[in-house]
Amino acid sequence: MAKIIAPVLMLIAVLFGLLGLKVSYDPGDWSEGMPASVTEGSVRVQLLRDTLVRIEAEGPKGFENRPSFTVEKRTGWDEVPFTEKEENGFHVIVTEKYSVFVPLGADGAEGCFITDGSGSELWRYEDDVGSKAVLPSPSDELTAWYFTDSPRVIPSKAGYSVSASVYPYNGWDLDNKAQDAFVFLPGGDYSVFTKDLTDLTGKSEMISLELLGFWDSRYYEYTQDTALSQIKDYYDRGYPLDVLVIDTDWRMQINDRGTGYTISPSHFPNFRRFANEVHSQGVSLVFNDHPEPTYGNKNLLAPYEVYYRNKNLTKILDKGLDVWWYDRNWWTTVNPVDEELSRYVTGMYAYQWITKTYYEQKAGDGYARRPMIMANVDGIGNGSYEYQSELAAHRYTLQWTGDIGPSAASLQNELENMVFLSTNALIPYTSSDLGGHTAEVSPEQYIRWIQYGALSPIMRVHCTKPYSRMPWLYGEKAEKVTHEYVDLRYRLLPIFYELAHENYENGTPFLRRLDVTYPQYDEAAANDEYLLGSDLLVAPIAESSCPCEDYAFTSDGLPGLKGEFYPNEDFSGEPEVVTRDERIDFDWVFEAPNGLSVADYFTARWSGRLTVGESPIYFTAYADDGVRVFIDGEKVIDGWDTFNTTFRTDWIAAGTTHDITVEYCDGNNHAHIYLKAYKDGDVSREVFLPDGEWMDVWSGETFSGPDTITVAHPLETSPVFVRLGSVLPLADNVKNTASGDWSHLTLDVYPAEDSDACTCLYEDDTKTVAYKHGEYRTTGISLKGGAEQTLTVEPASGSFGGDLAFDRRSYTVRIHGRDGSGELLSVKLDGRAVDFKKLARDTGAAPLAATGGARDGDIYEFTFEADVSKRSEVTFTFGS
Repeated sequence: MAKIIAPVLMLIAVLFGLLGLKVSYDPGDWSEGMPASVTEGSVRVQLLRDTLVRIEAEGPKGFENRPSFTVEKRTGWDEVPFTEKEENGFHVIVTEKYSVFVPLGADGAEGCFITDGSGSELWRYEDDVGSKAVLPSPSDELTAWYFTDSPRVIPSKAGYSVSASVYPYNGWDLDNKAQDAFVFLPGGDYSVFTKDLTDLTGKSEMISLELLGFWDSRYYEYTQDTALSQIKDYYDRGYPLDVLVIDTDWRMQINDRGTGYTISPSHFPNFRRFANEVHSQGVSLVFNDHPEPTYGNKNLLAPYEVYYRNKNLTKILDKGLDVWWYDRNWWTTVNPVDEELSRYVTGMYAYQWITKTYYEQKAGDGYARRPMIMANVDGIGNGSYEYQSELAAHRYTLQWTGDIGPSAASLQNELENMVFLSTNALIPYTSSDLGGHTAEVSPEQYIRWIQYGALSPIMRVHCTKPYSRMPWLYGEKAEKVTHEYVDLRYRLLPIFYELAHENYENGTPFLRRLDVTYPQYDEAAANDEYLLGSDLLVAPIAESSCPCEDYAFTSDGLPGLKGEFYPNEDFSGEPEVVTRDERIDFDWVFEAPNGLSVADYFTARWSGRLTVGESPIYFTAYADDGVRVFIDGEKVIDGWDTFNTTFRTDWIAAGTTHDITVEYCDGNNHAHIYLKAYKDGDVSREVFLPDGEWMDVWSGETFSGPDTITVAHPLETSPVFVRLGSVLPLADNVKNTASGDWSHLTLDVYPAEDSDACTCLYEDDTKTVAYKHGEYRTTGISLKGGAEQTLTVEPASGSFGGDLAFDRRSYTVRIHGRDGSGELLSVKLDGRAVDFKKLARDTGAAPLAATGGARDGDIYEFTFEADVSKRSEVTFTFGS
């Protein structure tokens, strides 16, 4: 039978090849270039670096030299000198920094341990922890950490292209599973750990510059004309725009379903021409794809599934699509390669592989376009952290947190998820549905989303039908704030792009939780603030109004509302439990509330009187699974059929009293309800500032760290601090990233009493993988000195091709005066005096502006031009 099946499978592969799909054969020997190994019994030890050890049990097919799904790098490791000895029943491999102990005759990793040079135990094998092991934090001791390559799945050399070995898993090998531990010994250095981990498991694909620009996205039934009109509307109103997302309604609907890959001819009669027009506007196109298995419950590697997905995703990329959004949701999804592997990450693999292969074939002998995709975060379910992402997940560019609500609580979750994922999962580019997906958002809360999004990795507004998230729909104040923050983002793109390259090279988090740099402080481990580089600190505010407790509930002349709980879904019969509650703020999780006889499918009603204090207030209500609020008999919140969405009332006048009734229903699983009051005014939060002097970019107020301070901000601003003694390279504001270059930059200089700062400008062609082949340019920029300070622009190192590579650049230097520093007395460029102009303080200026005055004080400004290959030195002196 095998003699018959093999030629048939080969014929299938050949037919796939004739259909234009890549066919590859899998040689079994991958041993060339492997690091030196020591074997004891059935255990092999490989010394990959003096900070990284592999301990592997022999599998059914022997020791594994092929790259696995999780562990990509098998060759090219350091040579680690070692000696061997036997000691107390162990085979000991001794290096300069550590010793690996393997029991004599070992048949598994049990009993293996590692000591440091002094003999103190660093690590001991405990369990098959798998590839979802929780990563250490920068503030942890970080002497040793490990994961196991489990489940160990070996991709075909054809990857997700059609392989000659089509049965049963397209040439992938799932049958050589064994204990396979990778032990990290970073010596307490988090940067060593992140580099070792990303070198081993794969680097995060470096993002294209345009994807760091502003995105417009919504679940909306676009046509060719309305999509082009959407772009025009942004540009006509003076907003930059780089990306337009067209959600699932691009598909032709068949039998009320849209799961195929036929572009709707009634919506996009000539998609190629449409895509060309979008690209001519400098905008990239993204399609959302809710994929289903091709037949029944086939896994992602079923031969026809591989053929079908390659053929169709490639077909639409070839028509002009730029990025696929792999949207695994509840109803439509691909099935994983192995039940223990995540469908999220295996789907990411497939979509990125197809995109990469298409662009490589299209590029021919040139450099291919970077394979960008967007997908669900593995481990975040619609904004809620559920489990640790698989270690392979960080390789895939953009990851989105799911369908979230618009509330302040949802925004706070997004902030904390983003910082956590960047630091503890090494996922660099987290994307939130800015404004929330599931419901309308108030203008005030929209502003807070914009402030958060503008300084997050991806700035993508989004929502479901019938809502929209264009800023001009939310009033004059929202438009003003959006303009200010989007423009700020575009000026900061040189900093964002340098951070992207650092992340690619070393695994350094794109956003840096403060303990990445300051692990010595407990406060630095908080997930609600972060650093952009070393000199900008961002601490978003989630609340759009001030939480307020200046109100009272009463019933029957006593404090609190009367609560009545029913063990049914329709308030029928008599309440089983009666309570008195001064506030409605409950999370029962899976427990029955207050001794009720059921934990699911119950209802509750609170009733009484509301008295408002000295300020007008409004209420928000958030519940799982439904909530209604009545004031003076009028229904002011109706969320009975919508779970986990925040609703709000109108303003309720100060000093008034009203009848109030709150009704709640629970389905199954979680049970919670929150009713919260807010008043107008500045919103405060605590911010931890690390070492140095930090200036609020809005007020100019300066604080000395390390310290925890309380700051208050009106709706129009949010906490952003710049470190004194720093220099920030800023780009000009542009229509989109395609419409400008960095031949002119602003160097925004913030002198300190003792400046000692350096930064780096990174440049490449912004779109292709040429950077992986060394085609990029870096320019060091530093600020040093005391009474006399020196700003140095080093000669550029490296080169790259294309229109963005130029030989000369102009710089506008903007030196910030400080209270007590006196007037700027002199400025010299390469030893020769230059003229400069003084711009008076402007309390209405944009933060980190490239033109005009500044909020924090006077600005001294001049412009010069220089050859990028030459060193330029600016010295300046203040009066005191």
